[in-house]
Amino acid sequence: MLTAELCAAGRSYVPEPKQVVEGCDCALIVGDQAVSVARRGEHRAWKYAICVLLDV
Repeated sequence: MLTAELCAAGRSYVPEPKQVVEGCDCALIVGDQAVSVARRGEHRAWKYAICVLLDV
């Protein structure tokens, strides 16, 4: 799973995702304070493509 791989690699991410939807090499991460899109890089590591922080 995306969040487990990021944590194991020592990388940070927006905490407390409420929903993660993965398809092929992309993932949509939805949380209370952010919506993010991640993709797998050439070495299969997850990288954030965009992150929108919500002011709620």
